Amino acid sequence: MANATTNRTITASREALLDDNIFIVAPGVWRMKDIFVNVFIIQNLESTNWLLVDTGLKTSAPKIKNMVCAVFAVRTHGPLPLF
Repeated sequence: MANATTNRTITASREALLDDNIFIVAPGVWRMKDIFVNVFIIQNLESTNWLLVDTGLKTSAPKIKNMVCAVFAVRTHGPLPLF
């Protein structure tokens, strides 16, 4: 078991803080922790397409909208545009 723990420590990514509670996990991958669940945005680096992996709670919608705005620098004036 020590090897698994050691390997996990060695291979774990170092996340960079993008915004309040939004982390850059890898190129094109962002994570937000919401209470005890995670929400991920994964972007196709060869296009503008992206995918939301939503494991959020029923109260997560405003936080997810803010995450999308922070990651893609979307203006927050008015409703969130549909992509």
